[in-house]
Amino acid sequence: MKFKVASVLLGITITSTAFTMTAGSSLATATSVKVASAFKVNDPAIGADGLLPAANTCDGASLSPALSFSGIPKGTKSVTVIMHGVPGPARPGETEPSTHVYWTLFNLPASTKALAQGDAGGGTLGHNFKDNTLSYTPPCSQGPGIKTYTITAYALSTRLSIAANDATRDSLIQAMKNSTLATSVLNVHYTRP
Repeated sequence: MKFKVASVLLGITITSTAFTMTAGSSLATATSVKVASAFKVNDPAIGADGLLPAANTCDGASLSPALSFSGIPKGTKSVTVIMHGVPGPARPGETEPSTHVYWTLFNLPASTKALAQGDAGGGTLGHNFKDNTLSYTPPCSQGPGIKTYTITAYALSTRLSIAANDATRDSLIQAMKNSTLATSVLNVHYTRP
């Protein structure tokens, strides 16, 4: 039985301790191994202000963000990217704001170091929230003020065997739960003009 304890700090996941236990062993005799990962996702177009370029929104070209990956852990077989956010106040008919999923991209080759704007990089696109198509849909928030969008990258020990038509944020998270080696979170911000 394996247990992992992980924490996320500044977009870097550090797996602090991995315990391996065999049947009949107690925690006192379990082997402890220290593991650290510097896996990081970044958008080279985002400056120190953390602002999402207008080109990645409905106010611009509606292209998926450019991303770079570093510190991909040894044993990674694929990378998954999910971008989501709560874009503003509840819409008509909603009792509370809902999470919007703008981008689901999975089975990126482990050798992927970067994605250009609008590029799927050899990965498979899953569903977005807006029109339920297999594509990126740009943030187009309602209401005034700055909004936060979260891009999460997952380094996986396997390729996912999920069909693109079945790939939603929830189904991908479920499919990845036993194969995630590291995660990295990038929060970006945007205010509509």
